[in-house]
Amino acid sequence: QQGYSSMKWSVPSNIRDPHEMLQLPVPSLDNTSCWDKFAPSTLEKAESYFYRCQVEITRLRFEISMFGSQYMSQREMALMQGYSEYILFMICQKRCMIANMIESVSNIESLIQSFDDVGDSMPRGQQKLCDVTMSFERSLLSLIERLRQVVLFIKESSSLVEGDTACGQVHDTVAIFTSLASVLEENYQQCAGKMPVISARIHHI
Repeated sequence: QQGYSSMKWSVPSNIRDPHEMLQLPVPSLDNTSCWDKFAPSTLEKAESYFYRCQVEITRLRFEISMFGSQYMSQREMALMQGYSEYILFMICQKRCMIANMIESVSNIESLIQSFDDVGDSMPRGQQKLCDVTMSFERSLLSLIERLRQVVLFIKESSSLVEGDTACGQVHDTVAIFTSLASVLEENYQQCAGKMPVISARIHHI
């Protein structure tokens, strides 16, 4: 139901291994300066929620394996565990997506700063400028794709949100992220490695 699966094969085995979970990328805003002032605290709350989910599902697995339930059959407990692990898998996917999105923003910020000293109409070091421009465009495309995936996830999750205020905040977030992705996509013309890289191209970036 709602796109969820209780089948064991639908969740990678490393999601069930706490040591493997530690290898997943961790979202961090340490290396970027362009985020809203509330972003670090919001991300910290999200990380706290993620770790609570891990603890609760670990506890659920233990209780099912050791004690069972006098109110639920083995099949019902297996279904409950399967759905819980699949939801954790989805959370892990979105957490990794956010980590990659933050990394893309950090790369874009760093690459833009590297263009600051370029002033000539036909800058020197064309090959290096071309490589940097292509890196910028890859990061930009990655960021746009991650933004659209986050928007899709928020839309799919909105049905779980209760209360007019919370629903309004979700709709506002969707509108902001959708607008950001559209602005990034529509206002930048891809260079795709074409040379020469002139100063007008750099100012466009």
